[in-house]
Amino acid sequence: MEEIIQPVSYVGKLVAMSERDERIPEIAITGDLTEHESEFTNQLLDIEPGSACTLYFDSPGGSPYCAMSLMTLIRLRGLRATGIVTGECSSAALWPFAACERRLVTAYSILLFHPMKWQSEESVGLSEAAEWARHFGQLEKNMDELLADLFGVSRELMSGWINPGRYISGSELAGAGLAELISTADIANASGIMFPSPNVASRTTNKPKLRQSP
Repeated sequence: MEEIIQPVSYVGKLVAMSERDERIPEIAITGDLTEHESEFTNQLLDIEPGSACTLYFDSPGGSPYCAMSLMTLIRLRGLRATGIVTGECSSAALWPFAACERRLVTAYSILLFHPMKWQSEESVGLSEAAEWARHFGQLEKNMDELLADLFGVSRELMSGWINPGRYISGSELAGAGLAELISTADIANASGIMFPSPNVASRTTNKPKLRQSP
């Protein structure tokens, strides 16, 4: 009897390849921004303008100039960024987080809002120091106003958080309407909430949803 050779189906493989190729880029913004500025900048530039991406934050901050640069790259390149505070997002790290189109926090997330601090490791003259203080004072005012605008809150509210400085919990940030809250139950669920396994249908149907804090 002549053997009948069945055609090989590559549909499954093509779908898998398509899913892998369309995976949303992920960047971990961790540690001091200034020390890793080149790395973060290159990773953002690798993302196609106008594309979606996910940024995970656990950073104490860094240079205000680095903060402005990363924020500007996100906004001017039209990146549809989702920012997730997995640990800390403080000081200068607040600007790139605020630039995200969607912001997620947990009850354990912590964000420190405080006045800018600066120091010089070089010896400078009195006139240069005076000019630097004038410039930094204006920069601080402008950046604080921009941060309020990025978060979409009043400048009075932002000023109350920044001066003299406040630690804001993820729950409080979500309560103010500035982010979505990932609940403790969502974190405890082993199936995950951001990227459920496509091979486990039962998990998808019971998957908890991210909730906007009231």
